[in-house]
Amino acid sequence: MAFNTGTFTCMHLLATAILLNILPLPFIMETPIKNKKFSSQEEYFQSASPQALPLLISIQQKVENLLPSATRCISYNIPAFKEKRTFFYFAAFKNHIGIYPPLKNDSALIAELAPYRGEKGNLTFPYKQALPLELIGRVAVALHKEYELKL
Repeated sequence: MAFNTGTFTCMHLLATAILLNILPLPFIMETPIKNKKFSSQEEYFQSASPQALPLLISIQQKVENLLPSATRCISYNIPAFKEKRTFFYFAAFKNHIGIYPPLKNDSALIAELAPYRGEKGNLTFPYKQALPLELIGRVAVALHKEYELKL
């Protein structure tokens, strides 16, 4: 889980400045650079829009706090977490943050996620709305449990 602390610090400063409305949102990229192969979550984050960056960092921190044995990775060229296998993916898009794959086994949590679920069950969190970080954390834990049971 090595990363460049200088880049990490700069990303946190930028994210904090945006969250506190100290910096205006400059040009917003539609998605991270297309056709670029990312080798780490930090590299992916560097290409994210200022609007998406603090959200991506908060999701990353939430998952790591709840599942400290999970490892950061890039899978399908987006940030993900794995423990014996990859179980949680998240990505920035033009208008939302996406969380994958669909949750299948926790019917109560699935019902709670209804406002965010797409037709295939993937989750979409629009930038216009507050990010439900506690809910996303519960999704990560539930997906971890589902994927550990598949082994």
